[in-house]
Amino acid sequence: MGASIIGTVLLGVGAFWLSFTALADLASRAGTAVGLAWVWPLIVDGVIVIATMSVVALSPYGRAATRYPWLLLGGAALVSITANITHALVAAVETVPGIVA
Repeated sequence: MGASIIGTVLLGVGAFWLSFTALADLASRAGTAVGLAWVWPLIVDGVIVIATMSVVALSPYGRAATRYPWLLLGGAALVSITANITHALVAAVETVPGIVA
């Protein structure tokens, strides 16, 4: 049980870090000041973390209580996925086809 929890945490931290750095780089490329580029992924990925925690915490109170957190989670995940795809295409080097990036 302990190994699965540690593995899950490590995967989550790795995914968060990769997403965070990609979104920060995308914000930089879009013209956000380098010193402030870290705020964009903090907002996007932060909403995902907080919405996930809200869904778990409010689940004993029924579907109606979790509707808004699920909406936030879905919206933030969509923004994160779209931004990460955009970053992969924008940052891809010429030797790596865009579809692979």
